[in-house]
Amino acid sequence: PVNGVIVGCDSTNRFRFTLTVPPGVGIGVPLTSTATLNGTTSEFSNSVVVGALDGQIAGRVFLDTGRLAGTANNGILEAGEAGTSPGIAGVTMRMTNCVASGGGRVVYQTGTTDASGNYAFALPNPLGAVTEICVEEANLAATPVSTGASFVGGTGAPVTALASGLSTAVLGTTYRYCRNTGDGSCGAQTADSIRIQSPVQGGQYFNLNFGDVPENAWVANATQETTPGNVVNYAHRFSALSGGTVTFGAVVVATTPAFTGWSNTLYADTNCDGVINAGEPILSGAFTLIAGQDVCIIVRHFTPPSAPFNAQQALRLDATFTWTNTAPAGPGLITTYSRTDLTIVSDKSGGGLRLIKEVCNLTVQAAAGLPCDASLAGGNTPATNGYFDFSNAGQPGETLRYRVVYSNPGSTPVTTVVINDTTPPFTTYLASACAGPLPQTISACTPATVPPLCAGTCAMTWTLTGPLQSSGQGIVTFDVQITP
Repeated sequence: PVNGVIVGCDSTNRFRFTLTVPPGVGIGVPLTSTATLNGTTSEFSNSVVVGALDGQIAGRVFLDTGRLAGTANNGILEAGEAGTSPGIAGVTMRMTNCVASGGGRVVYQTGTTDASGNYAFALPNPLGAVTEICVEEANLAATPVSTGASFVGGTGAPVTALASGLSTAVLGTTYRYCRNTGDGSCGAQTADSIRIQSPVQGGQYFNLNFGDVPENAWVANATQETTPGNVVNYAHRFSALSGGTVTFGAVVVATTPAFTGWSNTLYADTNCDGVINAGEPILSGAFTLIAGQDVCIIVRHFTPPSAPFNAQQALRLDATFTWTNTAPAGPGLITTYSRTDLTIVSDKSGGGLRLIKEVCNLTVQAAAGLPCDASLAGGNTPATNGYFDFSNAGQPGETLRYRVVYSNPGSTPVTTVVINDTTPPFTTYLASACAGPLPQTISACTPATVPPLCAGTCAMTWTLTGPLQSSGQGIVTFDVQITP
């Protein structure tokens, strides 16, 4: 066999077929395979023998939650972990030369894990000048978090956890696992990979295992209206899908207009009923969780007694989760999840115009294949809200799209609708629009007229024709480029 490809002949045809050597098959073991040509099947029994130069890499991708047994997030597959089926099927695996990108990158083989999470590759034959081989994993959407990796030297041999970003010598071979590109010396190779340094011709590198877990859940964004001097409560639930500790905090991201007197307090919702009951304390400290456990909190948001109509404040609720056991010697794994609560001061007894302003980075979203969609407003997730949020980071030269959602939460029509805004400092105006469809009773919308390439704070006005009925809603947008 040459690179796992075997050439065979019959009396009239020449054909080729490929054998995948099962993990753990030793040198000199005969294999049996069949080939069918024009309806005739031939058996090649004991004619294919694993050769001394047929090096192999093999291992498993598994669910590392420690939910039913074992230790969560340690990169080690333990008996009973995740039940009887811990393997993750359908994961794309690649064997490369450890070059992350560019013209020097070589992908020797690509495959997917089987129903039990197993993968296997044949080493290049001959290795030639190859000094390093990488096994790379492309996480599934259902298990996007890479927790760790490990090596098992054989049946009964001890398991060695591979620290991210550090070199680990096991049985004469040096391995390095990279969870993230910023870990230790991982900047020069693709994230979530195991590097084999100085592989030998015919080497058998079995039991190189990757641990993955699902992302935790933190729900949900919410919007409420209340009168001046009143209070609203927002219930949130954090669901751990692996082990770790979580802390919570609130950050004011926008107050419109700039008005003092707002305040907020976080409470522990110990019975998760969405109500602040007698004896439920103000939130403090960290919560230690295992897979399947929840923590519920309630944010109590106070509005200023003298707040004007349509005043609003957006709070960002952060849940910072430290994944346990992800730092055996290298850096650990910490993830921050964010949700937003928006409180609006209104008077529902009459008509009034409510405005909600959000932003999306067109440049970043287009590069990710997830374009900003101004028509999607009010969703609880980034995708269902068109990837707009109350704040956004951007780099010089990138383009931002702002969306203003106007609506009438009152019981009577708003007879005249004129929307005024200004572009942010350190930006250049590009375009404005009235995003359709218009509310039923609005017959026209005139986009803002701004001098081309106006820089700095440029005034904009959208004029709508017709009354805005109760519960009516529409959208206007404008684009700016961050000053290079």
